[in-house]
Amino acid sequence: MAVYEIINLASQKALNIAGSNLKGTSLYDGQKITLWSRSGSNEQLWVLGSGDKQVPIGSYLRKAMGLNAYHGSKTKYTCTLHAIAGNEVDAEVDIVGPRSKCQIKLHSENMYLTADGTADGSSISWTPKSSSMNQFWKLQEKSVISFGASTTIYAKVGNAKTGALTKAQMETNAKYIYKFLTGQGFTKKAACAALGNFQTESTLNPGIWQTLNRISGKDSGYGLAQWTPATSFLNWAVDVGFLSSATATAVNSKAEKEPQKLLDAELAHLIWSAKWTGDNFNSYKYSDFIAATKESVEDLAVIFESNYERAGQMLEDRKKHAKEWYDYFSK
Repeated sequence: MAVYEIINLASQKALNIAGSNLKGTSLYDGQKITLWSRSGSNEQLWVLGSGDKQVPIGSYLRKAMGLNAYHGSKTKYTCTLHAIAGNEVDAEVDIVGPRSKCQIKLHSENMYLTADGTADGSSISWTPKSSSMNQFWKLQEKSVISFGASTTIYAKVGNAKTGALTKAQMETNAKYIYKFLTGQGFTKKAACAALGNFQTESTLNPGIWQTLNRISGKDSGYGLAQWTPATSFLNWAVDVGFLSSATATAVNSKAEKEPQKLLDAELAHLIWSAKWTGDNFNSYKYSDFIAATKESVEDLAVIFESNYERAGQMLEDRKKHAKEWYDYFSK
């Protein structure tokens, strides 16, 4: 698996989901696919495997939703978004030609992905094969993980009893995480509120398991934020090409051999998955949280727990650790 921009060669613009949002909560069956100037935003990113035959093209926002053919007429189908499962006949495609200049054909029919124009907002259709450049695409692989400059990061394979980091190790990891979060627009208070939650969940250890090597089911949290089930992180890591398989063996190898890259991947997953829309904590939006300055760091720790972690426990520990990190980074 890997993540791609799909760029139309006639216009150099990208395949885009119309009217979506960064988290993908607005995606729905029948949503329009359009052409739009390249922005690198998530609604212009697509997930597909390395094969060229009978592969669906899923949205990076939500891989279960993908390109679809709506048969509104016999000669020209509309390209829409639709759940892939159960609709494979209109979702599976063949990639014809090299990915630097290819055509995208419905596997079940001789209909090809075609831009109906070159302007922003141009509709996308499935039409009979032609030589028009509006029917040729470049699949540009994109990295969604920003790997930082090489530095020491601590990761330890274990559970809550055997995988806890020392205070000095936590401080090393916290500096790295804090720099990343503030680089993503988090204020000091917001970053420390998140750190307080992560310390409570994992002691800032990206390699820790709730139950050693349990990837699904009860008590299967994993990593910095204890994503539950662990496959919620592992499957994403496979989709973006970071892991070869969604297994304990694969991710434990990263923790042991490439701890910094594992932490980088988890931080990228955090940002991808954390853009909540304000429906859980008195309409407190993600954008408001990361920019917060008026609230106390303790209150922000509770807001982060309520909207993202949703553990419903250990609130006092989260608040305490958030304040400790705020004091630490205020020195």
